[in-house]
Amino acid sequence: MTDDAAFKAISRRLLLNAFVATGSASLSAAAFGQGASGGTTKLIVPYATGGTADLVARAAGDRIAQKLGAPVVPDYRPGGNLVIGAQAAAAAPPDGRTLFLGTGTSQCLNPLLRSDLPYRADQFAPVAMLTENSYLFVVPPSSPARSLKEFVDYARQKPGQLNYGSFGVGNITHLGTEWLCQMAGISMQNVPYRAGTQADLDLLGGRLDFLMTTFSILPHVKSGAARALAVSMPERFALLAETPTVAEQGYPDYDVRGWFALFAPTGTPAPLLKSLNEACNLAMADASVREAFAPQGLVPVGGAPDLLAKQIAAENARWAPIIERLGLRDKA
Repeated sequence: MTDDAAFKAISRRLLLNAFVATGSASLSAAAFGQGASGGTTKLIVPYATGGTADLVARAAGDRIAQKLGAPVVPDYRPGGNLVIGAQAAAAAPPDGRTLFLGTGTSQCLNPLLRSDLPYRADQFAPVAMLTENSYLFVVPPSSPARSLKEFVDYARQKPGQLNYGSFGVGNITHLGTEWLCQMAGISMQNVPYRAGTQADLDLLGGRLDFLMTTFSILPHVKSGAARALAVSMPERFALLAETPTVAEQGYPDYDVRGWFALFAPTGTPAPLLKSLNEACNLAMADASVREAFAPQGLVPVGGAPDLLAKQIAAENARWAPIIERLGLRDKA
């Protein structure tokens, strides 16, 4: 199934759930905008419509609308490496009418990488972790390595001669690969790309030796056009259960994950934050949502706001020294 087809199928499923549960209209912005006695809540999504972030936003927005008894309108603000959307959310009044779909990039990496960022991480109150996703480490089929250990041994024989792709300087795929290189005692050349799809294509074409990428490459792994060596989270991925984790292969502390989480402007009333958290947990526990997310590599999480805060603190502690070592502050 293509990404577009998957999006349409999941959107239809979420739409049906919302209609059955509320007897009301759809999750589209037009239907949300028809108003309710409690007023409209705006959910800022720092991506374009139609992608994975949109799926997560719609799943959370459905339950929030039910919980609050008021419409939730997705407000798409792509661009600027998530800065445009985050800046708009940070500047919003803390009245419960504005929410933000944040990520590790918007809440951790951007503040660590840029001193001129037009928002601060402390302008956001954590509501709930929504989803997590692992990354795949892959090599082309021409590579002599059939395991992470074999690749590390191969790279040690060719210090600085191999390359790896990343989705841009300072991106999590850049930092995550450099962290692995640091742990393994190897050195490779980073080839940054503006689009992950182009990095995938160059890996498939044998122009890259190594790539940390998303599960969009899974069909190519299944077909044999790429070889998966490891997944980045400590847990194996159900759709690729035969591929071990990095942690299983000699690096027990390695844990890199992408995530989507819900935030509100700091100062949003505590009772409202509690209701929002409950709505998010209901959404992530919904069997149909979990089933719909699985093919996208998304693992629903949920949990209390302090769990999200701890995740952010842990990532800041992990990435700050790597960013400093690579000299990326205000250069990424």
